[in-house]
Amino acid sequence: ASSASTAAPSSPLPPSPTDGSSSDPDGFLYAVSAETGKLAWRLDHRMSWVNTSPAVADGVVYAGSSDERFLQAVDARTGRELWRVATERPVWSSPSVAGEFVYVGDGAGTVYAVDRASGKVRWRYKSGRRIFSSPVIGDGVLYVGNDDGGIYALRTGPSPLSRAVFWDSSLVRASRVVTHRELRDYLAQRGYEVLDAHGLARFMTRRLTDRSPSVVVFSMDHLPGTVAAVPADTVLFRRYLDAGGKVVWPGIPPMIWPRDPETGEGSDYIRIDRAGTSRLLGVDHARSNFDNYGAVVTREGMRWGLSGWWDGNWSVDPSGVTETLALDDNGLASSWVKSFGGPPGTGFVRVYGGSWSAGGPTANLAAVQAAAEYLPATPGR
Repeated sequence: ASSASTAAPSSPLPPSPTDGSSSDPDGFLYAVSAETGKLAWRLDHRMSWVNTSPAVADGVVYAGSSDERFLQAVDARTGRELWRVATERPVWSSPSVAGEFVYVGDGAGTVYAVDRASGKVRWRYKSGRRIFSSPVIGDGVLYVGNDDGGIYALRTGPSPLSRAVFWDSSLVRASRVVTHRELRDYLAQRGYEVLDAHGLARFMTRRLTDRSPSVVVFSMDHLPGTVAAVPADTVLFRRYLDAGGKVVWPGIPPMIWPRDPETGEGSDYIRIDRAGTSRLLGVDHARSNFDNYGAVVTREGMRWGLSGWWDGNWSVDPSGVTETLALDDNGLASSWVKSFGGPPGTGFVRVYGGSWSAGGPTANLAAVQAAAEYLPATPGR
């Protein structure tokens, strides 16, 4: 979240030419005249450490806070805070400015792209481990080191994906995803097109024709009849996946234990259709069950933007999926990816967001977005 502030510096001083700014482990951000060495202003972060080196561009200072966990923009002349963005963990990474955005990493392994004018987070990417290094941007690519021993290269330009989120008011009672409205709103605010059942069918049909990169996040774990009237590998939903489409799916697997859209009632246990879901997705669900087991993210899952652990259910045999993103107590894949022959990062992505422990609700929603927009580079490109 971001907020504007009109608070004055904690220790205002007479105006003077301000040519440089610095941070200090006493918790203050300082501005010093390069000509005279006199202190122009200082800004109290109200905590013990400011470890980042500020970035200065167009009369604005960008600095991160460690213990207070934020990135801020400050008027270089007056020391007045212009906006502040909360981060998940302490910021030791120094901000980098490129074009209209300022970029920074935090101790949760998240890279933030923040609009310099408004302070709004335009996108974020969840990496494998903590980020202490400072991002470097060149030719539209952001490079940043990670505590997992790797270097990440991220696209900074517009997403190549046509992004959509499925939500239909007539199917609210059919969804077992408690946070379906929050997920819908979170993604819509970040440029995702909200689709109802008929809009979903049109979206998937267009992608069969134009083959443009796309992703649909199902904020509801219910497949409408417009894309899958029966659990088969010939329905529009499956043909979209076969054509290189991407689906991110929180909640129980599609069509395995559907609820009545009118009443919200689920069928009894003997009508759980594991075989139908297996036909639809080409993934054996014979061992899937509704009991919850602890699930821990894998290294592959970290690359997709997931972290921590959660109560998982309806897990599958890892040998039947393309990538395992989280393993449960029984050694089964709680979160996973099934590729259908499309580019890396596409296919059916099963995530379970309802009980994630890796931060608050915003972090959970951001993880779904990270998985949706994860597109690893194709070797040789």
